Amino acid sequence: WRISSDGIYIDSTRIDVQSLRAFNSDRGEGVELDGIASREYKDSLQLRLTNFSLSPLSRFTKRLGYGVDAQTNGYVSVRSALKGARVGADIAIDSIRVNGIALPDLNVASRWDVSRSRAGLFIKKSDDGKEVGRGYFSPTDSRYYANINMGLSIALLDPLLSGVISDTQGLAMANLTLNGEGRDARLNGEILVSDMQTTLDYTKCRYTAPNARIEVKNNRFHLQSTPIYDLGKRSGNL
Repeated sequence: WRISSDGIYIDSTRIDVQSLRAFNSDRGEGVELDGIASREYKDSLQLRLTNFSLSPLSRFTKRLGYGVDAQTNGYVSVRSALKGARVGADIAIDSIRVNGIALPDLNVASRWDVSRSRAGLFIKKSDDGKEVGRGYFSPTDSRYYANINMGLSIALLDPLLSGVISDTQGLAMANLTLNGEGRDARLNGEILVSDMQTTLDYTKCRYTAPNARIEVKNNRFHLQSTPIYDLGKRSGNL
């Protein structure tokens, strides 16, 4: 990495950052911070991303059982950063893989809602522009809300249900809502599963389930009574 800057100037009213850059020429990866952080609305600080990898996030997500990798391009802008910050962003996220599973390329945009003093969040698939999520973040009280409605590989549930099921395959349509304040986060919603195959860790047997519904309530996942079939086509309920 090569780090450079045209200058950083600090006084009692503002921080003036002039092109603070970090660039890795081998990977064409870089990040640049430029602008002024102050209490004035006219002043803004902008972070620009170029092929910036999200793999360092895995240091935090690994404890939850997830390895994350993706590339990001775009910007985050903050006006009046030192008082009542107003955030805007437009970031393209591609080459997304979670635990080696490919996810759709996404575009994440944020626009400041003046009337409600909060940043709106909008997530769309890059290929067809379909919205798969929206929400908001209020910096004054650290409150947030997000709703996600998209198809995913059911294998992503394995880390959450470790010790119950493993080596899971199938498709899931997730409709989940995350809201809270600070570290107090609550996840609710449902996950509809089709063509599921999984191994029950207790029996070490392989089972299939044509359809299943997982209810998510206050961060707890509950699998509704579901008909399952073993490799000999014998049926039971999970």
